[in-house]
Amino acid sequence: MENPAPTYPEYVYITHLLIARIALFNKRRVNEVSELKVSDFQKRIRGDELDTNTEIYNSLAVSEKALLKRMELLEVRGKSTRGLRKVFVILSTDMVEGLSHLLMVRAQAGVPSTNTFLFSRCTDSPQDGCEALRVVTSKCHNLAFPERVRTTKLRKYLATTTQIMDMRDDELKLIADHMGHSVAIHTDVYRMQTSVLERTKVARALLALEDGKLQGFNGRDLSSVSLDELPEPEPEPYKAGSFEELSEPDNSYEDVPEVETEAVQKPHACTGSKKRWSKEEESALREAFDIQIKMQKNVSTMEIRKAQKCYPVLQDRSEAVIRTKINNIKLGKYKKI
Repeated sequence: MENPAPTYPEYVYITHLLIARIALFNKRRVNEVSELKVSDFQKRIRGDELDTNTEIYNSLAVSEKALLKRMELLEVRGKSTRGLRKVFVILSTDMVEGLSHLLMVRAQAGVPSTNTFLFSRCTDSPQDGCEALRVVTSKCHNLAFPERVRTTKLRKYLATTTQIMDMRDDELKLIADHMGHSVAIHTDVYRMQTSVLERTKVARALLALEDGKLQGFNGRDLSSVSLDELPEPEPEPYKAGSFEELSEPDNSYEDVPEVETEAVQKPHACTGSKKRWSKEEESALREAFDIQIKMQKNVSTMEIRKAQKCYPVLQDRSEAVIRTKINNIKLGKYKKI
């Protein structure tokens, strides 16, 4: 991508490469990528924007802090029509460099300034994401079945293969949220915390999957995967060239329907009087599990027992009661005292 003044066909080829690179890495629906706006890229959360909650940042592993600095994040509207749903697109260093170059040369390639799309045509419309993926995969001559490289199949592949890793419920929820299949909506209060987790834990799974090494982490906790075990992106230099326009119909944008998360039916407890939480108990609970509540993490039995030792006021509460109380606080059912 060193050509400072590409022709329009060369510019279109660059957009196709970037659309394919970003969609395949993120396992996003390809048209969600192709319809990104210039403003989405300009408002991205950059790697050096770490002015988030200090406690959350300090709780990250060294490899997660490195990913946080290396990855950048776009927040875009997903497939859901429920209005407030947003999903994330993770950008590695080579993707950011490619997109920056694309914006720099679009005027020389003949793209009008009125076109607000990141992957723009010479009109006011975006590039066709499905066509971009077909063009790029058709040029990969080592692929036995290039027609199978479609984001619909890759999203299903991600959903299936991530199950071989020993992921906690909160980590699986992050993957589901990234794919846009969860109905839980993150409020603006937790947006920065969500972006931190997206660029660390979700990025780990995507990097491992892209390099074909996900099966090597069978049975391992996602946080235990070291950054040294993950591939470093090695962008190849751009070479100008032509491509053949393909016109066959495309159905690759179809995707699995939005799945509503149903609450797990739990057996009803025996009826009886419930002991109300005192202000001292709730204050101790919030202090002991402050990080877990802010990061929407599940608490372990070890953490509960440790908290009961540090805060004797919690010793009269069972593990199940404490866990339920924390979950209700995370769901916003209780206001802070």
